[in-house]
Amino acid sequence: MKKFKIEKYINQELDETYTIPVAFISILTTILPASAIESLTQAGFDFKTLIEASKQDLAYQSSAMVEEKGISKKIIITLLP
Repeated sequence: MKKFKIEKYINQELDETYTIPVAFISILTTILPASAIESLTQAGFDFKTLIEASKQDLAYQSSAMVEEKGISKKIIITLLP
């Protein structure tokens, strides 16, 4: 089962890491409203592209800067081989 990794950095230091099955994102994209998917895509997280890359055994990595509770954070999503 293919997986992807989400890493959250605060002040260039790794704060949290999650590993999630790609199948979860496939399910999530059918449940979430289109507006939520569009917002995530605009933020730099294109889950449809991640799913397609997984199916085709291609590399995928995306990152974005977000602000959470007034703290700037960098989020990196990487498809694991």
